Amino acid sequence: MAIITMKFGGTSVGSAEAIGNVVAITKRELKAGNKVLLVVSAMSGVTDALLNITTLAVNGDKWGYLSEAQKLRERHEETLNALVGPGKTRDAAALHLNKLTDEVVEICHAVNILSEASPRIKDAVISFGERLSARLVAAALVENNVNAKAFDATQLVITDNRFGSAAPFWGETSTRIGNVLMPQVEAGVTPVITGFIGATAEGAVTTLGRGGSDFSGAIFAAYSKSDELIIWTDVA
Repeated sequence: MAIITMKFGGTSVGSAEAIGNVVAITKRELKAGNKVLLVVSAMSGVTDALLNITTLAVNGDKWGYLSEAQKLRERHEETLNALVGPGKTRDAAALHLNKLTDEVVEICHAVNILSEASPRIKDAVISFGERLSARLVAAALVENNVNAKAFDATQLVITDNRFGSAAPFWGETSTRIGNVLMPQVEAGVTPVITGFIGATAEGAVTTLGRGGSDFSGAIFAAYSKSDELIIWTDVA
């Protein structure tokens, strides 16, 4: 039995079909007797869409950012409905997805009033891409009889406050992963973790910069003592 960390990039979680492949790959490893940790990016195009939404809010285009946020809401809901049949799993996931999208809109309302978005605010907004995709993937796994659960890396990867390109504090990050995440893995949970993001000790959301999801994959592979790290990016 091995522990395997797999990181799936934006194209690998970019559609219902792609997420279906993630489910099949995960089930294959579990069937082989391995424990699996998944680290996921935002759905393809979502990070750029969130940055655009922030810009629209800064420029005072309330109709623009509300319209774009609604498109994001609908994309994630449609993907969820394609992956998960009616019932408790779909209802719970839909509730989470709607709540997260509502939070994006709330932040944008504040940005609209202030007419500016600091690096801290931008990190907070773009973090929602991974938070949405993690819940989608976790719901798809649960629908396929995998004991999966979404985890926000904000609770696990503790960083400095260089918003946009934060560096982890290794000791605290190792402790959090060991104390919070690994007991769940040992209990049979397959975690679906947000890549690309972390948080300061005070709880402010940070991002690890471009390529940050690959970096996250390596962090979780290292501190879970994984036997292997597999990065799926731009592949069939």
